[in-house]
Amino acid sequence: MRVLCFGLDGADYDLVRELMAQGRLPTLSRLSREGAFGPLRSTIPPLTPVAWSSFLTGLNPGSHGIFGFSANPQRAVSRLESAANRAGVPLWRFLGAAGIRSAFVTVPFTYPPEPLAGLLVTGWGGPQRPEIFPVTARDRIFAAHPDLVTAQSPTGWWKDLDAFTQRLIDHVGEIADVCLLAMELEPDLGLLCVDFMSSDIAGHLTWHRLDPTHPAHDESGDELVRGRAISATSRRATPRDATSETSRPARRSTSAPRERTRSVTAARSTLRTEPKGMRRFSLSSRRRSRTFVIPKRESRSSR
Repeated sequence: MRVLCFGLDGADYDLVRELMAQGRLPTLSRLSREGAFGPLRSTIPPLTPVAWSSFLTGLNPGSHGIFGFSANPQRAVSRLESAANRAGVPLWRFLGAAGIRSAFVTVPFTYPPEPLAGLLVTGWGGPQRPEIFPVTARDRIFAAHPDLVTAQSPTGWWKDLDAFTQRLIDHVGEIADVCLLAMELEPDLGLLCVDFMSSDIAGHLTWHRLDPTHPAHDESGDELVRGRAISATSRRATPRDATSETSRPARRSTSAPRERTRSVTAARSTLRTEPKGMRRFSLSSRRRSRTFVIPKRESRSSR
């Protein structure tokens, strides 16, 4: 029996159901009718490196040791996490021991690659240009797709959303073609596992353009860039400028609480060293000001 396991990274369950009801995802609709379909409980925390590590090993975070994108500096040397730091046995080892060949294509946190009975194209959570094992597969795949990446970089996406959207769509087709090459290179595959990252990137960057309840839904461009611009303006502005909300053009309001949230200026913080090993942290905004005094951590040399 041959098995296809594919992931639509970041695909929201409710949005997928809505699109299926609209007839825009006919293949997923057929699979949901013919098989099992429903929401899954994610890991705690529900982060990419944590969830995919549990998927690959069948272990919870306490067992495979991945709790985020980087290691907790209070518990270990600060580092970006990767498959090299993960405990547990990945799925392809069990399959290889049972004589089943497998291919894993751009599945997150499969870098660095390890030899397996089959084919591996590393995914997100490592170099943007994937590592491919074995060498024969690498040469064939890069010959067909010399600019192959694990995921499209979102840098500057707001400058031309249509062009960036097309890049995301093209990347889906590119990864699908890599899967076809994998089946051609490994005709006896028992499992083909692939993850598509474009859906995750689209959700992160452009959800506000889809959701009418989002605070930035009626704003052009990227809300993160807009937030930085507002923050930079507030630092340069006079007190009168910082509070003159009435001088701005009227905007369509979807809910009163959200408008009140927008009117709050960005908090400004200052940090200065206090005597006697104490550190004072002041947090101020237009509405309130609080000061916290906390002990300063001793250096190892003074212990």
